[in-house]
Amino acid sequence: MASTSVKNLRDALVNTATDHKEWLVCSHDATFQVLFSAIGQLPMQQKKGEYHALHTFLGRSGAVPGFSLQSTEGPANFCSAVAEVLPLSANAVLPNLVAVAEDALHLVLRVEACTGEKRTSLSSCLLRVMKRFRLPCPGPFYHGRTNDDDCDQGHWSEDFAEEDVPGDWNWDDRVVKPYSSHQEYIDDIQVLCAQHFDQMHKKDKKGRTIEQILRAGVSYKHFRYLWNGSHIIEALHHAMDPKEVELLSFGTCSNEALHFQLKGCQEQIIQQHIQTFPPQLEAFSLAKLLAHHSAAYHSTLAQRKESEILSLMQGRLIKGFLPPLEERQIGPTLCREALRKPVHSLDPRKVAARKALKAKKAEQWQKEVKNRKLKHPHRAAQPSSPKRTVFTQKKCLGRRLSQKYCHTTKNNHR
Repeated sequence: MASTSVKNLRDALVNTATDHKEWLVCSHDATFQVLFSAIGQLPMQQKKGEYHALHTFLGRSGAVPGFSLQSTEGPANFCSAVAEVLPLSANAVLPNLVAVAEDALHLVLRVEACTGEKRTSLSSCLLRVMKRFRLPCPGPFYHGRTNDDDCDQGHWSEDFAEEDVPGDWNWDDRVVKPYSSHQEYIDDIQVLCAQHFDQMHKKDKKGRTIEQILRAGVSYKHFRYLWNGSHIIEALHHAMDPKEVELLSFGTCSNEALHFQLKGCQEQIIQQHIQTFPPQLEAFSLAKLLAHHSAAYHSTLAQRKESEILSLMQGRLIKGFLPPLEERQIGPTLCREALRKPVHSLDPRKVAARKALKAKKAEQWQKEVKNRKLKHPHRAAQPSSPKRTVFTQKKCLGRRLSQKYCHTTKNNHR
């Protein structure tokens, strides 16, 4: 992965994505489980000089510029990861990264963790509430606590019950408008808790109830970072086509899907040195960039897997990437049939003879099945018995022995 040809190929892919304003909107998240197999460091200890957090970035249409190994997830590590992953050619769009918005879906996922990862009436209504942070709303971005926080902060009522819900309360009318204050967000969550009071006692694996999770999620700090999402959507409507804004992913669920793929690649490895992670991550991001480049900028009739994309791109690799390609250029494969075409040419007469023989045998077998049904109609009426294996035979043998033992015991008692 350190060769000049591979670096040039990756830089060309990233520069193409930069020209298409891919990094105008970025989603960021960090995962820890991928690095649990590193030798010499204990999981989640986060000692000095160790790498415990893998920072991942996704562009507005899903491009992966790369990954960054950091000691933890924090503002300083985030800035270091951005400087490491995004290239110098992306500096023209870096000034647009002026605010950070909290993922509105995480509160819904944490509530569903208390109900066995299942969608309930509570989580469905909560999802509609959190979607209000996807509606555009002009306002200043929040970068931390300020002196005006006390006057804008709402208050949670301890004695709020279902009888206190206003009679004209209508969720359909409320979820189509963006939030205007912190108190409005608290009112929605309080009404939600009152309407689903019977589910507030359910707990997650760490012992936190749904009520505790919701009360922690309505804090002023969480609200302002969630509200940044509405401000960002409003700003994007002036920088992008509104139809493109609607196609943006909601929260960091796309990053979570990327983490799932990374965990699947690393779950077979029990232990490995930390020095082996960078080349693996570079190869993974290169495959992602190739697949995204082909799907986003060179649309095809059928979506292809990343392994197929790698094989299709062989004919267009830079000279010197693979020595066998220096002598002659291999044309790209444009269809699945050509990709699966055998290397050696086949005799068409033999292929036709095999097809005819196969069809003849299939017809004979259908006749045999039909004759068996006519000779033994009672067998066709009975349901087919399950396939017997070594284990089922052992179980049957055990039952027979137990039944024989029971009969012998009864005879002895007699």
